[in-house]
Amino acid sequence: MKPRAVVFDAYGTLFDVHSVVLHAGDGIGDNLHSLSTLWRQKQLEFTWLRALMGRYEDFWNVTEAALRSAVRQLKIQASEARVDSLMQAYLIPSAFPDVRRALEHLKGFPLAILSNGTPKMFINIGSVLALAPEYGAAVYGATKAFVLFLSQALQAELAPKGVYVQAVLPAATRTEIWEC
Repeated sequence: MKPRAVVFDAYGTLFDVHSVVLHAGDGIGDNLHSLSTLWRQKQLEFTWLRALMGRYEDFWNVTEAALRSAVRQLKIQASEARVDSLMQAYLIPSAFPDVRRALEHLKGFPLAILSNGTPKMFINIGSVLALAPEYGAAVYGATKAFVLFLSQALQAELAPKGVYVQAVLPAATRTEIWEC
């Protein structure tokens, strides 16, 4: 049976939530893996518990509460600036290496992302071709450059309102999934 559409979860499926500590974990020392693992665990637990209790909380706030809880539990000395840096890094997680290839493989299907991310966490998907044009992909690269430019312009306009717009520019990576 051919699918009518493909829907992805953003965080943990398309975007590697553990990449965040690699971008902003300076000064945490040997606790990066532990922090990342516990932060994600708390984030999911807090989300599930709030849903079960009927007490919705903005995903950004849940993510910050989970980070603070993980920092306390691991007894990591983290200043407000460090917590803020980690939270800002959560706005630009790395895409998993095989995402671009998977999305290219799914061309022709309606694609969507379901996410509990908040409006301040807008994500646009571009391509590395926005930065490094490739022969035979002029139109594709130009459209991805537009996505990047639009994201940067919207970020500049909306940042004072607390809205963050980001563009992810994945590159091609061949993985085992394409050998099936």
